[in-house]
Amino acid sequence: MNSSLQIAPNDIAALNIKGCVLLKLGDLQAQLSQFEAAKQSYSEAITAFNSTLQIAPNDIG
Repeated sequence: MNSSLQIAPNDIAALNIKGCVLLKLGDLQAQLSQFEAAKQSYSEAITAFNSTLQIAPNDIG
C-alpha cells in the first residue's frame, strides 16, 4: 500500500497532515515521559486526601 506522500511527495495537504500528526505524536511522547512523575503525584494526592478523610470524615472543606 502506497502512502499519499509516496505517490505525490510534494502534496501540500498530505505534508501538512503529516506535520500535524507528528506534532501531536511529539506532544504525546513528551507527556508519556512525565508519566511516572505524574503517577507519583497522584499517589501522594490520594494519600493526603485519605488522611484528611480519616481525621475529619464529615468536613467537606
